[in-house]
Amino acid sequence: MARKKGPQAEEAFQYIRDKILRYELPPGAPVSDNQLAGELAMSRAPVREAMLLLVGEGLLVQGTGGTRVAPISEEDIIEICQVRRAVEVAAVGLIFERGGLTELQKAELKQIGQELDSTDLKEAFMENCRLDDRLHAAIVRFAGNRRLTAISERMRLQIHRARWLTAVLPERWEKAAGEHARIVASLLADDQRRSEEELRNHLLNSEENFKRVLALPQLPSIWGGMQQLKKP
Repeated sequence: MARKKGPQAEEAFQYIRDKILRYELPPGAPVSDNQLAGELAMSRAPVREAMLLLVGEGLLVQGTGGTRVAPISEEDIIEICQVRRAVEVAAVGLIFERGGLTELQKAELKQIGQELDSTDLKEAFMENCRLDDRLHAAIVRFAGNRRLTAISERMRLQIHRARWLTAVLPERWEKAAGEHARIVASLLADDQRRSEEELRNHLLNSEENFKRVLALPQLPSIWGGMQQLKKP
């Protein structure tokens, strides 16, 4: 059962998490509870509680040198993508075991698809990422399995940092847009085989793109540039 956070710990959790996701605290950066407590104008106790929760979420790591932002390595990305692929493809199978999408679910999925299709990838990258996340979250939620959803939520939070890296290779955006459209169309058509296939291919392609970004020799300098992104 998830630990219940107090109001200040919740505020600190959101604050630190957002700094990590916006690369204001880049991978490997030290995290000081004293400094964060000063920024938040609160005692160190709720900040420490929030930091422990973020360790549990996989965004912070603790060691002999103190607490740092978790690194983003190729191994990390591969493992996260493997779990994500297993969870989301399983979710599609469960959707069809339950008789397919309801009309309300189809309407929600169609709306997300339309918003994705109408979003300008170059002018609204952050909005596209938000809709991307919303689409994948909806697919898992439609499966109606709370434990699957809990696993998915943790993986989505960890993959969230890496998703912004797709800004480095914009040629991936158009391909991903087409993949999203095919996933939505397959689900709306009640085609389980094609839905699973399109989703699996999309996630495999995303994994390969992350690998390409992480292999870039200029990656350390990219972390700093990510701080210029607007708040998600």
